[in-house]
Amino acid sequence: MELTKKDHFSGGANITPTADASKPDLADIIREIQTDVNAVVGDYVSIALADSPFSISSQRVIGIDTTADEIVLNLPSAASVRAGTTVMIKDEAGNCTTNVATINAVGDDLIDDSEFTVLAVDWAHVKFYSNGVDRWFSYNAQ
Repeated sequence: MELTKKDHFSGGANITPTADASKPDLADIIREIQTDVNAVVGDYVSIALADSPFSISSQRVIGIDTTADEIVLNLPSAASVRAGTTVMIKDEAGNCTTNVATINAVGDDLIDDSEFTVLAVDWAHVKFYSNGVDRWFSYNAQ
């Protein structure tokens, strides 16, 4: 049996778009998707002594170089980012045993159960995710 266009589309309904205030606007949906993509992809930045202390904002992957001296990084407020937002920090110079990197929570936020954490092993890395309220949690630290 051969199907025709009429066979495929018979019985269809006419759909008339209506404005519904309870449904999000297309621009809102696009902004939400862009935020989700930025939370996953994010920006990369490389930090050295000249940049310290460095306040992380949209960066999601931070390479650090502590060759010259210790550096300090400040996580954004957990409430300023979406729950599940991740940040990764990596010792790209392999020098954290000599010069540590200190990573601070801001305000009343905590990292796990502390106000800060330290990278003190060469080539170390740590990843964090936010609860979107008042805390960052570390995972996969080395």
